[in-house]
Amino acid sequence: MSIHVRTTVLLTAGLLLLACVLVLSAWLCDDAYITFRTIENLVTGHGARWNVIERVQSYTHPLWMLILAGLRAMTGEIYYTSIITSLVLSLGAALLMVRSAVDRGRVAPLLILALVMSRSFVDYSTSGLENPLTHLLLVLFLRRWWISHRAPADTDLRLLWALAAGVLLCRLDLILLLGPLLGSLFWSRRDKAGLRAAVVGASPLIAWEVFSVIYYGVPFPNTAYAKLGAGIPWFDYVKQGGMYLGDSTLFDPVIALVIVAGLVAGYGSRRRGDLLVAVGTTLYLLYVVRIGGDFMAGRFLTAPLVAALMILGRRTLSSLRYALTAALVIVAVGLWAPRPVLLSGPDFGLDVEKAVGDHGIADERAFYYPTTGLLRAQRGAYHIDHPWAMNGRRAQRSGRPVVSKRTIGFFGFFAGPGVHVIDRFGLSDPLVARIQLPAGSEWRIGHILRDIPAGYMESALWASSAVVDPELAAFDDKLRLVTRGPLFTSARWRAIVELNTP
Repeated sequence: MSIHVRTTVLLTAGLLLLACVLVLSAWLCDDAYITFRTIENLVTGHGARWNVIERVQSYTHPLWMLILAGLRAMTGEIYYTSIITSLVLSLGAALLMVRSAVDRGRVAPLLILALVMSRSFVDYSTSGLENPLTHLLLVLFLRRWWISHRAPADTDLRLLWALAAGVLLCRLDLILLLGPLLGSLFWSRRDKAGLRAAVVGASPLIAWEVFSVIYYGVPFPNTAYAKLGAGIPWFDYVKQGGMYLGDSTLFDPVIALVIVAGLVAGYGSRRRGDLLVAVGTTLYLLYVVRIGGDFMAGRFLTAPLVAALMILGRRTLSSLRYALTAALVIVAVGLWAPRPVLLSGPDFGLDVEKAVGDHGIADERAFYYPTTGLLRAQRGAYHIDHPWAMNGRRAQRSGRPVVSKRTIGFFGFFAGPGVHVIDRFGLSDPLVARIQLPAGSEWRIGHILRDIPAGYMESALWASSAVVDPELAAFDDKLRLVTRGPLFTSARWRAIVELNTP
């Protein structure tokens, strides 16, 4: 058997193993159903909004939302649609990553093995969140950028800026990861034709931001205001962010190993392109620490994982012995993680007593898999019988027009558009998102609980606010004008300017 045939067989086997692992672990989380409720409202004619009477962007990933909305309109359901779409995108990213590897015989199989053994990559290759689309677009961007960044033609520039726009339409904060690369790209072509190509390529992102300001009244998702506008001191965020990196390392030691190896390779490389990818990855990791990380262990580290693997894929191994040693290390480190991915099955998570750690960082798949896992669906147990989903169904039957909840995904989706759901974490509520916590308040990252102002629930469906606090009531009226008033009135646009001016 020739070397080429052996390599093809090995890589095919690796991709099939990854596919099996992803199917075994496929699931959906509660946060995905926040987006799914928006999708249902959009598809059924209520608009891209959480509550049907107000325009609020309760999702962070416009491109992912729009793709799923189009597919949901064709299939008529969201559960299998989101999981199958995620699986296809994740396997596509892995395949392109393998094809990008310089040393396909030794390095490429290690890339696949790292993906298979990474809990974070496997868990968020489904889940209903934007990670799979982010991974694919990031791989496509880096592949093209390494080929053409030194002397990009106009067509290369348009494609690169379009791919970057796609990544940012998955998560706008990934601008930090792409920033050094886009800066280099901009500097290499500062002529008029280059600038024109950049604007054309980035036009999807520009168009979305224009739409966001017109429709929602703000340039950023409501979740950003909810998570970063609570008045929490920056050093508390940094402390929590450090804990996030630590907990995510224990949750998924493979991702920490690969990211460190990729950064070492990037900073040690003589190639400027590798260095810029490492710098961007570092900036993004610092940003993750600055914002306190996330409550989902490993979720914010999958994009740095992909970037690190792309750097490592540009290396060669001098001997088969080194490749085998690296493979053994990856497997050993992966099996050291709690609940390794290779041990996943239909009963995954059923025996977990404490999915949320002491720092508020959770093993999300272990928590939700018993009620949303794909294998549970295949065994006839899929009804989303999570208590929050059942409460949503009861709310729909009860006829209560307004309710307040802490965890809103399952509840809001199954309650339907007829129930106005006020989110006490503020992710989907414009006023609650901007209420600051009293000094010394306890909080959990991503779940910053606010008190509902007196009079707010009672007037939730009214044209004007009945909040007892007069200053807060005036601010609420301004928000209602922006989120509920006619789009093109001078009063609304004055309110938009005031809302977005420090």
